[in-house]
Amino acid sequence: MGYSLAWSLAYFPISANEPYDLFGNVYNITRVLTKEDRFDLDAYNAYSPLYLPATYAMTYLLAFALSTCVIIHTLLYHGQSLINGVKRMKVESDDIHAKLMRNYPEVPDWWYMSAFVFFFCMAVIAVEVWSTKVPVYALVLALLLPVIYILPSGFIYAMTGQGITLNILAQIIPGTLLPVFASVFHTSVYSQVFKAYSVQTLSEATSFVQDLKLGHYIKVPPRATFLVQLVATILAAFIQVGVKTWIFAHVPDICDPNQKSQLTCPHNQVFFTASAVWGLIGPSRQFGVGSIYHPHLYAMVIGVFLPLPFWLWQRRYPNSWIKYVSTPVILNGVSGIPPATGINYSSWFAVGFIFQYLIRKRNFAWWSKFNYVLSAALDSGTVISLIFIFFTLQFPKNGSITLNWWGNWVHERTADWNRVPFLKIPEGGIPQRSS
Repeated sequence: MGYSLAWSLAYFPISANEPYDLFGNVYNITRVLTKEDRFDLDAYNAYSPLYLPATYAMTYLLAFALSTCVIIHTLLYHGQSLINGVKRMKVESDDIHAKLMRNYPEVPDWWYMSAFVFFFCMAVIAVEVWSTKVPVYALVLALLLPVIYILPSGFIYAMTGQGITLNILAQIIPGTLLPVFASVFHTSVYSQVFKAYSVQTLSEATSFVQDLKLGHYIKVPPRATFLVQLVATILAAFIQVGVKTWIFAHVPDICDPNQKSQLTCPHNQVFFTASAVWGLIGPSRQFGVGSIYHPHLYAMVIGVFLPLPFWLWQRRYPNSWIKYVSTPVILNGVSGIPPATGINYSSWFAVGFIFQYLIRKRNFAWWSKFNYVLSAALDSGTVISLIFIFFTLQFPKNGSITLNWWGNWVHERTADWNRVPFLKIPEGGIPQRSS
């Protein structure tokens, strides 16, 4: 693990969205493709392995550990609750909220089942009719992953407000089971469709449970919450596709890094890099035995044992500060990198420290009354300002309007933006590890 991370820290920009080759250049995907757009193993061996920037290498390392850590953490800390839930045992009496919500009828199970059957059939039609090359069994596997992780993720999200992501597993499985396709296009589509169904299903399921919980506390009928979510999800599917189609039609260079457009697509670049790592190169070449990043896989073993010392210490000393330590939350904290950078995390930490610690500790009355109202106001203001900026500066004149002020160009003065490595790449490429 240390050797591969040392390469990333020594020779490549620390925070970058693109993969690199052994010469320190952005990885040229076309050099490992045949004229028919198929992966060329001989060209790959002659060119270069795919090197990850430090942020990617560290994020993948911690994500491997998280994939096993969150399950063990849930079994240790919430195993009894799971058993009680399976047995339908009530271990505590209903609070006032549960008593008041009895006035509303619950959502029938057949509503959920009907929605699942209908949209699963729609998904099957989508992957079969369009040229995705995704078999139905792969779609089923993609949906089984969030089924396994919904309870661990739900516990973590309910207690900390952080949802667990399935990015790594949702890329390893399709990359390992990937059949041989006629083109790299189908390879990329296969892996990204699998990832999208897994990651988004878990994310939306967690959000739906959150809305049901919110409705429970503010006394919204469960059936109304279900219908609002259903209608909003259906509308969002069409609106998102329509808006993105319209944007790409009117701003054709929107995601071209060589253009000076104020619109960028960092998440698209992350998806592209992931498709190269997991789809084109494949997990066996990137993380298999003898590969550069093979030691990363041992993080999954470390993740199994990571929660144990904290759990044992908490059982021995129940009132110790250790009870506030959540290993899945610590590992999941960097899941936004990339495309998130240091400024995203430093500003998050500063605001969180001020409002969630200092103000809460020194003026709890103000905090309890205004903290979350202020949070909602800042979120709303951000959205409104984005809409205003888009229609006044970015949409007119094909996005050519620019404002020359410090906030728009300071990021271009950083070492990562200018691709300044810590060490000069040796002639002939990065030295390989001796066997």
